[in-house]
Amino acid sequence: MKIWAYAKNKKDGSYILKEERPKIFYIWEALKMRTSSPHEFNNLTFISTQRDEGKRAQMSPVINGFFRYTSGSGVNKENGGDGESISHQFAIAALAQLNKANFIFGEEEVVFFFEKIFQEEDARIQFGEGKYYFPDLFVRFKDNNPFFRKWNGKAAIEITFSHQCEKEKLYDFKIHNIPIIEVVLNESMCFKPELRKEKFSHEDLEKHFNFLVGKFSEKVYAKILVDPESPLFQKEIVSDKEKEIRLLSADLLEHKEVNCELEENLRLESSKNLELQTQIELLKRDLLFIRENQKNKIIELENLKSRGLVARILNRDHE
Repeated sequence: MKIWAYAKNKKDGSYILKEERPKIFYIWEALKMRTSSPHEFNNLTFISTQRDEGKRAQMSPVINGFFRYTSGSGVNKENGGDGESISHQFAIAALAQLNKANFIFGEEEVVFFFEKIFQEEDARIQFGEGKYYFPDLFVRFKDNNPFFRKWNGKAAIEITFSHQCEKEKLYDFKIHNIPIIEVVLNESMCFKPELRKEKFSHEDLEKHFNFLVGKFSEKVYAKILVDPESPLFQKEIVSDKEKEIRLLSADLLEHKEVNCELEENLRLESSKNLELQTQIELLKRDLLFIRENQKNKIIELENLKSRGLVARILNRDHE
């Protein structure tokens, strides 16, 4: 299902341009033109919008709310048929309008500034021979983002309402280091007439598209289904860890040198303490010797004094 297309002038086959590029006609614009300006509508041929001009094919707007490939275009449903819902395709188109998006991953808000947004066949991702996927959007984003190094600046975006990504797809994207961001639409984000199987006009389509663009411009609630680490990011992590180890090793060596110096100082101080302790012990012995010597002298003096007193008493008795 396609909800926009380029247009060519039936007379000369030239593209209708806007600012020197092929103008995008949304389905509601084509349906409105068919009603209000049938002459202008009949002069146009609507063409699909692949980047590779050789893959573009003729399309026709239908009242169901999308452009359908005309018979003989050679386009199958897998890469451009009518199997998708209006709600899904409008959500893809609305997100593709944004230059930046504020993704809400749980409690974390991350702003993505988009460099390029690929969709339809331009978003094709091929793994090996014959195995390929068409994510709803494939984006490249700028480096002012915490996921830039980890995801190598790219991500696939899948928009879901009830259908979840297959396990095989998640595995393939994981082993090939391609992240997947899943945007889940709640019922309020879906196209109500489609859900209720009611008739709708081109005005209803345009109104719903503008509603989605406004909502997504504020916040995009999403979750990360595949969160790989690019080889470059892994190398940078290893490099950062090696640098951290080198710094820690240098710090350890410095601390060892300081410890050695402190141990040497401690050894010298211990030696000094031992020397001082020895000197103290020697001084204590000297002091003890002096005290013993003094004690002996006092005793000797007392003895001398006692002998002198006896001699004086004997002399006095003889007189």
